[in-house]
Amino acid sequence: MVLKKLLIALTCFLISLTILSYISSEIFLSFTEKNFIKSIVDKQLKENLKKEDVEMIIKACEINPSFSFSVHQINFSCSEFIGKNYSEIINYLSNKIVNEFYEREIECEIIECLQSGKFDVILSKQGNIFFEKLKTFSFYASILLALFLLFFTKSFVSWSRKLGYSLLFTALPLYAFNFALPKTLENITPEEIKEFIPIIIEKLYYSNELLLVLSILGFLLIIISYIIEEIKKRKVKAQEL
Repeated sequence: MVLKKLLIALTCFLISLTILSYISSEIFLSFTEKNFIKSIVDKQLKENLKKEDVEMIIKACEINPSFSFSVHQINFSCSEFIGKNYSEIINYLSNKIVNEFYEREIECEIIECLQSGKFDVILSKQGNIFFEKLKTFSFYASILLALFLLFFTKSFVSWSRKLGYSLLFTALPLYAFNFALPKTLENITPEEIKEFIPIIIEKLYYSNELLLVLSILGFLLIIISYIIEEIKKRKVKAQEL
């Protein structure tokens, strides 16, 4: 009996853990998408490379076609800008910077890189693939654990109640955390990167929706368990009369 209770408690804990892993991987997956990283680079280029600067580069190219320059340690030649306007040049620069950074070859596995302090590996194609795999694993692991919980409890009422509480205890604290995060970020974020706060908050909206769904599902499972339990009690009382 004690072992069974421990197994049920452990399974509930692992369900919460896999749900947390799924939500976290979903958030990181959105932050490591190539298009998202490109939008950040586009914004930075437009702020730091004004139209006048590009016109100066084009004039320098007209004078000396062999002229070359670098942006973010990536070299560019004049031939790459022939016939392009400002917007096209910004887009071209952004694509090349993102492609070389995002598609770069990484010599270590994600976990090894993080352990050695190479946190920029997260913002790479390899990082994106890692979070995609983690998301898939977490989803199927949570389903499997929910089935294990049903096997251990051997009762739909007990199963739905315990699963419901597991969902609630996972989702509600995270939902409260996400609710408080925007204000916290505004207070602790350095001025030079505060412009990215709206982008971060926008990416968290999806997780808030997911957490809300999990919370509602948790409440429903708990309510259903009590309704079924009450119906069973009334049936027993009716039979005793």
